[in-house]
Amino acid sequence: MNHLCLGLDLGLGDNPSEHDLACHIVCIQLETCTRHYCAPAPRLLRIRSELIAGQRFAEAMKNLRESLGPCFYSICDILICADRDGLPITSVLDQLSFHAHQERRRLREIEAKELPVRMLFPLVCCILPSFVLLAMVPLLVNSLTVVTAKLL
Repeated sequence: MNHLCLGLDLGLGDNPSEHDLACHIVCIQLETCTRHYCAPAPRLLRIRSELIAGQRFAEAMKNLRESLGPCFYSICDILICADRDGLPITSVLDQLSFHAHQERRRLREIEAKELPVRMLFPLVCCILPSFVLLAMVPLLVNSLTVVTAKLL
């Protein structure tokens, strides 16, 4: 989404006829990335070729929405609404991007709060027993040898 916002902020896609150029920029960025969301790139390139062939933008976006799945519903819906209403989509996509970043941050904070609970088991089962073996056992052995030497 950030790539799409960046392309639109650079002036691409200000009118509906340039949406295919914005999609092309997203395709290029998705092809060059190495993360897990590279899978949409061939679908975006297919949609771009359909747009160049003359298919309506709304139909192409509906096909893309169905093929990509629920994670891309909001982006496709916003692009369809902007095309239909003739609205500038940069501010809407900026808001969507902002809320997506907030949601990811909230999820990371939840994961960070769960971390001490997840680390409790290794702490109790691995680190504390090793501490007992390395620190307490030599003291006990030394104390027992001193006590047995006094008793004999």
